[in-house]
Amino acid sequence: MTDEQKMFAIARYCQSNIRYEQAYLSGGEFIPNAAPFVFRHRYGDCKDYSTLMVVMARIAGLHPDLALCWRGNGHPFFDGLPVALNQFNHMIVHWQTPGREYWFDGTNPPEAIGVPDEDVVNARALILHTGASSLATIAELPENLASVSGTLQVIEDDLMGALTVRLQGQYAVAFLTIRRWMNNTSMKATLTKWIEKNIASQITIADVSWAVDSTTFVINAACRFRNALWHAGGNVYVRFDKLFDKILPQEDPGLEHNDVFYYPGYARVAVAVVIPGFRSPSHDGEFRWEDRFALPPGPFDERSRSEFLRSYANEAVKAAQTIRLMKKG
Repeated sequence: MTDEQKMFAIARYCQSNIRYEQAYLSGGEFIPNAAPFVFRHRYGDCKDYSTLMVVMARIAGLHPDLALCWRGNGHPFFDGLPVALNQFNHMIVHWQTPGREYWFDGTNPPEAIGVPDEDVVNARALILHTGASSLATIAELPENLASVSGTLQVIEDDLMGALTVRLQGQYAVAFLTIRRWMNNTSMKATLTKWIEKNIASQITIADVSWAVDSTTFVINAACRFRNALWHAGGNVYVRFDKLFDKILPQEDPGLEHNDVFYYPGYARVAVAVVIPGFRSPSHDGEFRWEDRFALPPGPFDERSRSEFLRSYANEAVKAAQTIRLMKKG
């Protein structure tokens, strides 16, 4: 096996066979249980998962390290005080290879090997290495993407049809996790609210289903957008920043938590929507709206905040397209 195959096998074993359970019976809440104890009893919390992974990996000749971080968007971090207890609430594993840097989170589901949750994007981490501990940034993964695609039929002033939302990379981790402990009714309600919050606030969802494709979480929604079209001068128009109004934040394009600025959504989004029976004035084929939006995920200081706002303004112009629909033929 390659080193990467070994590390992934160890992480998958720990994530599949250890039950998440906090137990501070001897060392207190800041000291992990010994790896043989966790291996034998098959339970532990984040620091126990991480310790077991590191010990097993080192026995196999690999050299990962424990790392402390804060799980949760928008937490302020001060590099000058890296060991303060309020700087960290989570332990993961850091492993550097010649080709890539990995962060393994034992509390994630087995599908998410080497992929930390999206709520640690750009978070600071303290990598624990005897005599040479160091701070690092948990960078956003290049494969992170939320893609929205579907076919929508014109029904008077409404658009009705099916949408598919595919969440890749860190964007998928939370859903890969919650699907394991939610029943179908709760999962449907959660996904419906998520779409309304992150994709379209004016959508009406008749039914929603989900599936896992490797490490990608897929949401399928039968839906209707009421009063999505408007008529003027005998023409029909659609404006996609009104249809998908939550893909980009509308009013305040950011959140502030303790003076830390953080983009409150999915920073990379792709859209591909087809409206059969219509075309746009620019081409004769089936109407198809395709675009990609990319924004820095934060957190930002005052300097990088202004850079983010410039990027946001450019992306908002793309989203605000008003397009005239023309019937084919």
